[in-house]
Order: sequence, then C-alpha cells, then structure tokens
Amino acid sequence: MLKLRSIVKVIIQIILSFIFYTPIILYFKIKKKHLNNNIIIVEPKYYDAQKKLIFNSEITKSIQEYIDETKTILTIKNFYPDDEVINKFYLNLFFLRFFYENKPKYIFFKSDYQDPKTTGLSLFLIITLKLFESKTTFISHSGDPNWFNNQVRGWVCKKVFDAHSFVTQVYIKKSQTIEPMPLHGVPKNRMHMPSFNRTGDIFYIGRLPKFDEREKILNFLKENRIDIKIFGESTGNFLTSDEFYKIYKNFKMTINFPKQAKLKGATSEYCFRERVLNALSHGVLLFDQKNPFMDILFKSDEHYVNYFDKEDLLEKIKYYQNNYETAAMKIINKAFYLIDEKYGSKKIWSNIFNKI
Repeated sequence: MLKLRSIVKVIIQIILSFIFYTPIILYFKIKKKHLNNNIIIVEPKYYDAQKKLIFNSEITKSIQEYIDETKTILTIKNFYPDDEVINKFYLNLFFLRFFYENKPKYIFFKSDYQDPKTTGLSLFLIITLKLFESKTTFISHSGDPNWFNNQVRGWVCKKVFDAHSFVTQVYIKKSQTIEPMPLHGVPKNRMHMPSFNRTGDIFYIGRLPKFDEREKILNFLKENRIDIKIFGESTGNFLTSDEFYKIYKNFKMTINFPKQAKLKGATSEYCFRERVLNALSHGVLLFDQKNPFMDILFKSDEHYVNYFDKEDLLEKIKYYQNNYETAAMKIINKAFYLIDEKYGSKKIWSNIFNKI
C-alpha cells in the first residue's frame, strides 16, 4: 500500500510539472534547435555540517578523463545547484536556461530525494524535459538507492531515461540490461601505487554518530591498543580535499562500516560508499564486511579483508599488521590492479556511452 501511494504521488508530481513547465520549455526550445557536443553534469559542491566546502564528486574528472583518452568530441558543462542559495523555483528556471544555452547531447544528474545537502533541482522537471528533448541522452544516478523514496524514483528513472546508475550497478534502457558500475570510473590521478613505505598504520574516515556501532568498535580497538586515527565530518578532524587524499596515500590500512542505521524508509541493512574505492585505488588494505554491494564488484579476502564482528576485526588487524609485506600486500595488489584494469574512467564510460 505504501509503495502504491508513493508511486501515485510521483505520477501526480510528474503531471503537475508537465502542466507547469511545458510553456516555459517550449519558450526556450523555440530559440535553440540544434544539439551541441556538450554533456551537462549536475552535481552539488558538497558542504559539511559547518558549511565548509569539502570537494566536488569525482564524476567530472572521471568523464573528462574518458573524453581525453578516447579523443571524444565532447565538452563538459557543470551546473552546480548549490552554488547559490536561491528559491527552488528560480533554480529550476536557471537550470532550464542553462540547458538550452548549452543544448547538450548528454546530461548526467542525481535522482535521489532532494534535501539541502544534495540539490534542490526537480527530478520531475527533468522528466518533463526528457519528453521534449528525446535527442538528448539522459543519464540519472542514485548515490543512495537504499531508501524507499529513492527506489521509487529509481523505478521511474528506469522507465523514462536512457540509463540509470544505482550503486553499484547501471541499468541501460536500450538493451534492458544491468551491469556493474562502481559509482563512476576511477580517474588515474586517484590511483596511487601500493608501497611498503607508508608512515601511517590504520585509519577511519567518515561520520561518527554517538552510540553507533562504529563508535563502539573503534573504542574497542583503542582499548586493545590499536592506534587508529579518525578523520572526517563530525569527528573534529575536518579534511580538505588535498588532506583527504593525502591520508589515503600515506596510510597502510583502513576500516569501513557498511551497515546503515535502522531508520524508517531504509530498504537495506548495508550501503556502499566511495571511500571503498578510495582505499583500494590508493593501495590501502581495506577491512570491510561482506555485503551484496561489495559482492557485485569485489571478492572478500581476495580484494579486501572481510570481518564479522569487533573481535574478528581485532584479530585480523593484528595479523595483517604483523604480515603487512606478505599477506597484506597480496590483497592490496590484487585490489589495486582490479580497479586499474576494470573500473578505470575510460573502461567504465566507454562501456556506458557505447551501449546507450
């Protein structure tokens, strides 16, 4: 019943958007008739809780690398919805003007439920736009598909747009196939060769909610003399973009906590975060828990170390600390070369653009 109600709500919003935005779209459309060799990428600039600019997503760098390496005649045009704090209605109008000024061959955008930390751009406006601009290829992306609202939106995106990626896969409408896709391709400048000569031992980057499982596990490790460094939003150790990647280049091991908090609307016990790719592409030994998202891209205990609970994690950390140059490096190298050979920018985007 809840799913049906949500689908009905989405359909009503699409109809209302169509009625409202159609005259505006037609006004812009009359003025600009020819496609340009552009791809519009809609992405937020990502601010932390203190409103400090962290860094943009890697999607622009990834697609630019694909363009450069394949010599594809395509120019990226970025639209940042959170560049200015403005009324959502005006934001949608600014986007329409931007779209028709650039009249792209492709557009890539997020489909997730919009809140102040993502974007205020209307998905239903983009759906309406697709009805009028069939020659433009629309690629939607859900970075957090494990929520009921985002799953309903994803269902609609698969019906309407040319491709829809949803961590850790992509649906291609033309062939009606689903293929592995690790968020986006990993750019070469985000690859860092594995090395014995690293000054840092083990770290964690991410949020640290009070009384959460990750806080309990990290405290347990500290009590057992594991000197783990903690960074990230809400931890007191804010990192700039350069500092963020410097950590990955200088440390040997990291821990990921894939379990989600049990909140209303969550549809999975687990989630997939970009820091998994950051670790493996920087030659860092990753401790993670086996889950359906990791299983699509990687093999446990071959590309990362699987742990079951805090005691198992403690035991495995000590083992790989003592056997870093042998057992640890074997896993690190396999993961690094898998990313390099299979999940690089050129490989990922060549596959997508060739099939859509």
